[in-house]
Amino acid sequence: MSEFQKVSLYKEKALEALREDEKQIAKKYLQKAIKYLKILEIKAEPSLKKTYQAVIKNYLTIIEKIDGEKASSKKIQQKIALQEPAQSSVKDIPKECQASIITTSTTYKDLAGLDDLRNELKKTIMWPLKHPEKVKKWKWKGVKGILMHGPPGCGKTYLIKCTGGEFQLPIINLNPSQVYSKYVGDSPKAVRKAYGCAEKIAPSIVFVDEIDKLITKNDSSGVVVQVQSEFQQILSGLKESRTITIAATNAPWDLDPALIRRGRLGHIVYVPPPDQQTRKDLFKIHLSGVPLDKSINFKELAELTKPNEESGWRYSCSDIAEMCLSACEEGLRLEIEQETDQEIKINQELIIDVINNTNYSISPKMITQYKNWENRAKEKL
Repeated sequence: MSEFQKVSLYKEKALEALREDEKQIAKKYLQKAIKYLKILEIKAEPSLKKTYQAVIKNYLTIIEKIDGEKASSKKIQQKIALQEPAQSSVKDIPKECQASIITTSTTYKDLAGLDDLRNELKKTIMWPLKHPEKVKKWKWKGVKGILMHGPPGCGKTYLIKCTGGEFQLPIINLNPSQVYSKYVGDSPKAVRKAYGCAEKIAPSIVFVDEIDKLITKNDSSGVVVQVQSEFQQILSGLKESRTITIAATNAPWDLDPALIRRGRLGHIVYVPPPDQQTRKDLFKIHLSGVPLDKSINFKELAELTKPNEESGWRYSCSDIAEMCLSACEEGLRLEIEQETDQEIKINQELIIDVINNTNYSISPKMITQYKNWENRAKEKL
């Protein structure tokens, strides 16, 4: 029995004792749970340690209340039931897999906009995992692979990381630059290893960023063909809902069409440039925690960064992040160079000046190209 299973066992025993109003027995089980939580904390990645620390603190507080008779058994039950680390965050990760796993604490709360995509991913990923019997009853088939495409700098990679954190699924990073090796046979082996790790810790996500650099129709060299064949065979043989592949690309038209089919990367998702609400949220996120003047108007900033009415060019999420970084850099410069102790704050005028000096990065031609490709690809599915 793993440490996590022991924590869950003693938590349930504590709840059972509290239902019988046996607070002292519940206290003993909570103390045992804390013992194994501390072991998990020691073993955990840095990004997960706070999870265990928070649960330990909660259980210790409950024990204090039991000793002081400060709360009813029912209220204590609620506190125990509400806080427990998710199993996916405490899996025993094989040593050979640890280097390729992305650990993230970011969730959809840290993501600006993309509400429709969040809901779509929730359905695609979580329905089969949380409701397998209902999925089977209604003969709904989950997907094995999702392809995210869209202009550069619009949040594809960050969306995937937030998805892993939101659903508490470990992410295996299949990096194209690490797959291709100078040694014969090592490249297909790297693909097999990544999916082998994903299966060991399933349910999980295999993330392939810039998949057009891993599998492309523009290169027919031997090693590329081997990697493509290995990748497609693995995708075709995966058990649905246990391991899902999410790939991202800025150039979907460079992918081999054989990859875009049901049973492989058959679910196509377009990640668009930020809309009005997303731009507003982006300014709020990137300027949070820095000194801001009362003149700051996020709604106006979102309006000022809308698509150009004449040319149709647009800003990306990365463009807005860069604007905020430039504004913060200017605030830092002013504070360092000033001769008085007056507090420096970023004001609306400063950010507007930065916006006026930032070039658009997404052309209307690019957007049309993505939409046309998606329409053609979906017709063939």
